[in-house]
Amino acid sequence: MKIREISSLELARIVEEIREELIGARVGKIYHIDGGLLSIVLRTREHGRKELLIWPGAAVFVTNSKWIKPQSPSSFAMLLRKYLEGGVIEEVRQEDFDRVFTLRIRHRGRFYRLVAFLHSRGDVVLADDEYRVISAVNWSIAGRKLHKGDKLEFKRYNNPLDGLDAGKLAELSDMELWRVLAIELGLGTAYATILAGKLGLNMKLKLGEQQVSYDKLARAIVEYAELLYKAPAKVLYHGENVEGYLLNPSGERKLLNDALDEYYTHVYEQLTGHREGLDKKTRKKLRSLERRAGELRQKAEEYRAQAEAVYSQLHVIDEALKAVRQGKSFPDGLIKIVSIDRRGHRVTMEVDGQAVTLDFLQTASENANTLYEKAKKAERRLRETLDLMKRLREAASEAEKAPVRAVMRRRWFERFRWFISSEGILVAAGKDVKSNRELVKKYMSPENLFFHSEFEGACVIAFCSPGDEVEKTVVEAAEYAASLSKAWEQGLSSAEVYYVQGNQVKATAPHGHYIPKGGFYIEGPRRYVRAQLKLALGIMLTDEGAKLVLGPISAIKSSCKYYVVVRPGGSSKGELARKARDMLLKKVGTSLGEVLELDELASVLPASGELVEEE
Repeated sequence: MKIREISSLELARIVEEIREELIGARVGKIYHIDGGLLSIVLRTREHGRKELLIWPGAAVFVTNSKWIKPQSPSSFAMLLRKYLEGGVIEEVRQEDFDRVFTLRIRHRGRFYRLVAFLHSRGDVVLADDEYRVISAVNWSIAGRKLHKGDKLEFKRYNNPLDGLDAGKLAELSDMELWRVLAIELGLGTAYATILAGKLGLNMKLKLGEQQVSYDKLARAIVEYAELLYKAPAKVLYHGENVEGYLLNPSGERKLLNDALDEYYTHVYEQLTGHREGLDKKTRKKLRSLERRAGELRQKAEEYRAQAEAVYSQLHVIDEALKAVRQGKSFPDGLIKIVSIDRRGHRVTMEVDGQAVTLDFLQTASENANTLYEKAKKAERRLRETLDLMKRLREAASEAEKAPVRAVMRRRWFERFRWFISSEGILVAAGKDVKSNRELVKKYMSPENLFFHSEFEGACVIAFCSPGDEVEKTVVEAAEYAASLSKAWEQGLSSAEVYYVQGNQVKATAPHGHYIPKGGFYIEGPRRYVRAQLKLALGIMLTDEGAKLVLGPISAIKSSCKYYVVVRPGGSSKGELARKARDMLLKKVGTSLGEVLELDELASVLPASGELVEEE
């Protein structure tokens, strides 16, 4: 499957889109996902938990989906954790308009650079602040071998966003037009083809062989690059299969980062859609069980053979056991005494060439029965082992037929705080000033309800339609708005919340009025609700998998079987996450343990609080 590679111009756009989110973020766990992708979990004050994905040779983007992580980190991921975990991102940059993405990270007083080469046969390299190589995944970039201590160098390309003139194009006249547009000027093949078609130029001919004025061409390239840099992004599909993505000036507004996330998530799922054979853990388990089955089979056969040998010479063995108890010698004949352990009451003898160890305080018949019981026990355990092996193979066979959920897809509202009301209405809230504005400007409709506490805090929107029953939803959304405000930090038990129709919320204030940065102007009358500050954290089971949801108690009760209740209190977020995980694990066991990672819990819970008994 051909994977679309990001162009230099698109990378410049991505860096611009995600820079604000990443600067100042603290580096968390780092994972190597199947296929060579690198996942970096980040913690930010304003934007909460973020996950940066680097796909060497393809792209880099901030994902809104939850990618399934390996149980054990790779050696490179462990090395990156050693150097970078807990560090702070100081700079996000593109190197010389090349398809090279760099994070500059400060960790324990030192600076490091994580450099991702996104062109074909790319690599991810950890370097010091002077770009000297510390380690790499493949130790190779475009066929060139890397060595520890090498200094990374980058080719400088021409960025049309910085301007372009006829003289610069004249320097490139010996190159084919496709190379000039797609590589040297960073447009990428898709956009280079579109521009050449608009200008009536032949991509296969050299630039110097084209019938076009360099001045005119330079202006056209700059104008097109500026248009693309600001254009909405679109993901292209053929049926259910994803084909690519494109910056489309006439399309609906969509961030390029969101398009990359959607496209590469689909690509990864198509590439890893089915398991091939048994996974490593299952193969290891089966090998262990096979060894155990062999040992049990051998023991069962030995015990049964010894029991039958004893039964064949019951009278003689009884005489021999009596002699041993009395401390007398016993002549060799049908049986031969090999050794005696008086402390352990054991005697080993040969019976018809079969070595048998017996308890000399028991009779021959009692010893034979003991050996038969041991044989039966070994045979029973053998059957259990063989049954377990059969079930493992059947489960693995079913798994081969079933698609792997490599990525837990998230819907648009999961980028925000959200819950489903007890009346089945989606309620969403912003996480910070930026997401508050995005939620209101991009998603709120005139008929929706807008909630806000009298304290500073999140905007909450109930996405209801005309005719919907909203009596319970109003109460729940108000509780949500109150709990996501500064009133929670102040430890209040209730707070005043107002709500209005969506068409009453304005992004700008009329002349003579002032609204603070990130705020909104409310036009017309407001309705008020006194709301309690208390929430529930629940596990919601959906077609996409188990999801953690924080919301009002009545709403979480109606949508989640397992939940815990939290109210304002003095426990830190980390302590709260640990306690919530322990309480939920007692309720759900280990079956849903993957959703109860501390990072996931901390990203959903408030900054502080305390757990209380269920209501």
